[in-house]
Amino acid sequence: MKKLWIPLLAAALVLLAGCERKENNAVGALSENAGAYSRSARQVETPATSAVTLDKALRTALTHAGVTRENAYKIEYELDRDDLFPHYDISFKVGNFTYEYEIHAETGAILEREKERVQATLSRDDAKEIAFAHAGVQEQNLRQVEIELDTENGAAVYEVTFRSGSYEYEYEIHADTGAILKFQRER
Repeated sequence: MKKLWIPLLAAALVLLAGCERKENNAVGALSENAGAYSRSARQVETPATSAVTLDKALRTALTHAGVTRENAYKIEYELDRDDLFPHYDISFKVGNFTYEYEIHAETGAILEREKERVQATLSRDDAKEIAFAHAGVQEQNLRQVEIELDTENGAAVYEVTFRSGSYEYEYEIHADTGAILKFQRER
């Protein structure tokens, strides 16, 4: 099926090469920065040449995944223009699943999709106890405790953050071994 796209894409590129593209500075700056963005979907402007807004691309991905916006969290996205055609890279989490989509920025078609289950041997309470013991703090003295299961380099990790006194603590704990992968303490 991909072989059928090659001649069509080549023809589209020839047509686009003769057209003047007007870049939107906010989006141009956004696409030049590598990495993921955790802004709300309404804060990114769509390029003038794109027929699909980020909001519509996000709705397409959520609808395809069968989830609501309220159930999705850690939504990350960027407009990618480095490939053959512009597309939105969109990822989000729902429960123990991570979803990743590539949505064509001009047609709205789903180019790629992936759903990955994040599993952990340790419980959230185990990860919390490891972090608290390492920091030498008692749970009753803490504020703003957050624990999230995530993946880093293909491994399940717990991200544990909390405040104690005038310090903020951040941990990444391997969800299978309990090893502390990252630790940071800031005032």
